[in-house]
Amino acid sequence: MSTEDKSVDVSLVNGPVNYEEPPFYRQGGGENAFLGRTRHEESASHGILKLLRYEAKESMATKMLQQIAQEAMDRHQLLFVRIRHSVGEVPVGDASVLVQVIGIHRKETFEATAEIMDRLKKKVIPNRVGKSYSIPLSGSYMEAGGLGGKTGSGHALLLLILPIIVSRVRHGKTGVSSIHLHEI
Repeated sequence: MSTEDKSVDVSLVNGPVNYEEPPFYRQGGGENAFLGRTRHEESASHGILKLLRYEAKESMATKMLQQIAQEAMDRHQLLFVRIRHSVGEVPVGDASVLVQVIGIHRKETFEATAEIMDRLKKKVIPNRVGKSYSIPLSGSYMEAGGLGGKTGSGHALLLLILPIIVSRVRHGKTGVSSIHLHEI
């Protein structure tokens, strides 16, 4: 396995990430791909999760993604590592992270993928800064944002709900309105 055969491909993506076909490697006997999706969540106090919000300082986050990918490549003797991570809003069902690795054997691809995801979760790159819920409220739906994420240092953020009306939206024939609220 020569150095010129190896490749790292990392980037931040505005909105959800999509699966990408990895390059072909003749020596690549093991290939692993992981898509991390925003899962359905219901909370008695917050309602139904609609989306997650991520933000990052692009240059710093890209550099850290590059470092994580390169270290995994070196440690597991991989041929290829790709990491895509979302910034902005990622609705339920859509993916916020894609990790793809190719190695000579399957074992190192499984180990590398798990290691990369663990490091991404610990460093929280980019930071998950908000959640948006839909809460039934007197026959209409209130959309509220919520932090619920962690800072880059791993400390939980304090939730502060500020009822700021952003817009009113009419729903169907009934004319029921939604109040859009956001947390900071």
